[in-house]
Amino acid sequence: MTEVSEASTPVTDDIEQAAIRLLAVREHSKAELARKLESRDFPSEEISALLKQFETAGYLDDHRYTELYLEMRARKGFGPCKIRQELLEKGIAPDIISDWVDDRDPRWREQMAEVALQKFGVLTERTQKELGRRARFLEYRGFPTYLIGDFVFS
Repeated sequence: MTEVSEASTPVTDDIEQAAIRLLAVREHSKAELARKLESRDFPSEEISALLKQFETAGYLDDHRYTELYLEMRARKGFGPCKIRQELLEKGIAPDIISDWVDDRDPRWREQMAEVALQKFGVLTERTQKELGRRARFLEYRGFPTYLIGDFVFS
């Protein structure tokens, strides 16, 4: 039994063990962990109590999750718009996301150039078709349109 538990019942022990196993594999957002535990048919009130205990103990932190997720997705070449949308889908609060994801950060411009170079190489012909192809790819990757316009059409 961990130090997090206060009242020990078989159901509480099962929920706690399931949550610990999930968190041992990788970091989870609070909403993501709640969804996974609910899918295992644990009682909602017990899940809520456990999540509060885990937050208090520092086992569960949406700020830490957001930071780690942002860095992981950015390393894979995704832009701030896509990362922001994915975090919203994972149940992260918009105010936490805005603390971590800033479209105006200069690193996004650098990363966009690196992603485009990796995918397409050096731009040799400036045809409308080629510029459009690059712009669509960067938009799909989640880079803001103002950055794409500056990069592709300058």
